[in-house]
Amino acid sequence: MSMQQGQKPDSKPLPWKLIGAGIAAAVALIFILQNTEKGTIEFLFFDWEVGVWFALLVTFLLGALAGFLVPRFMRDR
Repeated sequence: MSMQQGQKPDSKPLPWKLIGAGIAAAVALIFILQNTEKGTIEFLFFDWEVGVWFALLVTFLLGALAGFLVPRFMRDR
């Protein structure tokens, strides 16, 4: 099949989940970069003084990991 002038080659559109994940990651990154002050994280018997950005980054990554893994475990049941 030959391409006529002005036609683009066949390309798949990006899936909506990928677009949504990219937007969520960009918003999270902006939020993380705007919160650079230090804070104290308390968990059980431990106290850590870390940058708020680090706590937000860890929380975002754990949430993304859970959002990726939980549906896979539920599907296997």
